[in-house]
Amino acid sequence: MLKILKLKIILINSNPKIWREVLIPIDNTFEDLHYVIQAVMYWGNYHLHEFPLTENKYIGDEPPNPQSRIDRSYLKESNVKLEKYLNQKGDSMKYIYDFGDNWRHEVEVIDILEKEDSREYPVCVDGENASPPEDVGGISGYNQMLEAFSDENHPDYERYKEWLGIEVYDAERVDIASINKKIKELSNP
Repeated sequence: MLKILKLKIILINSNPKIWREVLIPIDNTFEDLHYVIQAVMYWGNYHLHEFPLTENKYIGDEPPNPQSRIDRSYLKESNVKLEKYLNQKGDSMKYIYDFGDNWRHEVEVIDILEKEDSREYPVCVDGENASPPEDVGGISGYNQMLEAFSDENHPDYERYKEWLGIEVYDAERVDIASINKKIKELSNP
């Protein structure tokens, strides 16, 4: 029977912690996992990413400019199944997205389950705290944005409000149903 990984994805250095739990078949690829992470963080897949294995090797796509990463080798993410590196409870690895904002994630296997025929996979099952908006400037930029939204008199309050097109930013909001809708959209690009 097909095994399902229960993964916890934590945005490193987020405080309070921003995390999601997902269920994904162990025979999916790292490309599939990349799209799931994009969906659960509610990002748009606009930037480069990688799953580092060592200092000189990563799982990802071929770099757009091979000279930029000449000292590193890669495994094509669409060819590498999750079971190769994430096959036991406690296994973990990093995922880095947007090398400018440098969103670093810890991806950990918290359980291995039997596939339920009545459930669609991949699926997000839990999470805490809203994901930062894309291109906000990494963790420090996100913290500055939260500070600005906490005070209508803050000098950057109006700028963030206009940029995001919202009146109020709820840093604790997690909409699992919306995330799962996005998983379906992004996992079939």
